[in-house]
Amino acid sequence: MRQSSIFVKFLGFDLKHAKTPFCDAPKNPFLDPRVRQAISLSIDRPALVSRLSASAVPASQAVPPFIFGFASTMRELGYDPPRARRLLAEAGFPQGFSVTLHARRLFGEAARVAAEMLGQVGIRVKLEELADAPFFEIVGGHGSSFFLSRFGCPTGDASDILENAVHSIDLERRFGRSNDGEYANPELDHLIEESASILEMEHRRPVLQKALATVTDELALVPLYIDQDVYAIRKPFTWRPRNDNFLLAAEVGVR
Repeated sequence: MRQSSIFVKFLGFDLKHAKTPFCDAPKNPFLDPRVRQAISLSIDRPALVSRLSASAVPASQAVPPFIFGFASTMRELGYDPPRARRLLAEAGFPQGFSVTLHARRLFGEAARVAAEMLGQVGIRVKLEELADAPFFEIVGGHGSSFFLSRFGCPTGDASDILENAVHSIDLERRFGRSNDGEYANPELDHLIEESASILEMEHRRPVLQKALATVTDELALVPLYIDQDVYAIRKPFTWRPRNDNFLLAAEVGVR
């Protein structure tokens, strides 16, 4: 039995500084949406998950499909290396560029596959796999140019990632505490805050969907894949897997 988790693995970027530290380009390439689109188009997500040792499925948005607010009408993210190379040239990087990708060792396998795919369009990746403490120190401290991370929505609501990972950083109001790339979009901030003030679920859902569609359109982060947990259940027990990975004895039954 397989069950998708709440966590989406994604590629994140330095989206604030004019010159970014771990990249040889004269200007920060990730500030250009064409570069972020080229990165997304470089990743063959089905091929990536097929090469992982653990079960996973491709991700098309910042949240899995079962999270409230998922924009079900949006198309899947494409794979088109020739177009990716054209976009890089249009953005002023016809020969690509070199950059360090920071990743937790836990995600090193996926990071190596992603780095290989990016290399095919001219983005030369030096992979730096880190233990958790140094990873969170550099990425959480806004010191990375390019990183592979993950985010989950334990409440089952897209507001978890919208308020924490893509809203502009505003620590006094508890927004953007996990916005490691320092992405900022005032119009998106307004949508996120508007969604928090709506109590009726049928009215709130389209606002969340619009916010998530904005994140996908701008590629504030590039979704890669969603882990799947694998379970085996012996008779006569009954149990339904949870998306948050918890296994609670109170939820196990007997036929």
